[in-house]
Amino acid sequence: MTVDTTHLKGTLNTTTGRIRKFSKQTAKGLQPLRRNSLSLLVIILAMAIAQLTLLWRPTVGVYFNAGALAVLVGLAVWRESIRQLAISVAIIPVATMIALSIPQTTVFAQTVVFYDALLVLGLVYRFIFTLDHPLRETRMTLRGYALALPLMVVLGQLLGVIGYGMLRNHYAFGNTSLPMVAATAVVFALAEETLFRGLIQQRASQAMHPMLAAILSAMLFTFTAINTTTILAPLFALLLGSVLAFTYYKKQNLVLTFTINALAKLSYVALMASFIFR
Repeated sequence: MTVDTTHLKGTLNTTTGRIRKFSKQTAKGLQPLRRNSLSLLVIILAMAIAQLTLLWRPTVGVYFNAGALAVLVGLAVWRESIRQLAISVAIIPVATMIALSIPQTTVFAQTVVFYDALLVLGLVYRFIFTLDHPLRETRMTLRGYALALPLMVVLGQLLGVIGYGMLRNHYAFGNTSLPMVAATAVVFALAEETLFRGLIQQRASQAMHPMLAAILSAMLFTFTAINTTTILAPLFALLLGSVLAFTYYKKQNLVLTFTINALAKLSYVALMASFIFR
């Protein structure tokens, strides 16, 4: 039995070449993450400390949020590669300080102020960041939307049911009419998607692997849900944020993530109206 050594050597050379090419591409893809790993760790720690301090004592938390803002501004000045990411994340402590600086009589009113600030600042900076480099139009066709949107509606409703199961005994807006809560829930969803997916995750994808950017987006989304009511709120936010971040990672489409987010919130409110407040 004879062995075709020429063919075998050719196959080995081809395989070795592909492995080397893959290794080079992987190393090249990790370079931005290696360069920015310290900065990204600082962003996560700054936001985690600011939100946890806010949970412990709001009056002290305001100052820690101001400190987090200063850290993020410093990172934006120091590292050009994460400048837009740092500025995007800085919207969170700014909105927090605005909400806490304007006296409100109810939790609902304070939440509205916080999300209004998120939405306005998110839209402004999203516009500024895309002046020189416009966003590419989505590749989804009308047929793609026709197939994807119903799935997003079902997924959002499913998440709303899960949220109801976890948070039905910890409803935060008891003194506000449910129709008003339902109407503002859509605004809340729009603000969250504009900031966490449309700004933070998108800008983070320029400094690290897109999957790691999705993880960062989900983590920051979870931090904003930390409150004194129940540990279940950030746990549900982690679930919802992970689904939204993964969806945006796969499709790069805010319409889809907004649909999931809005339907999850509306389904939760509808279930509260049907079974708790009827």
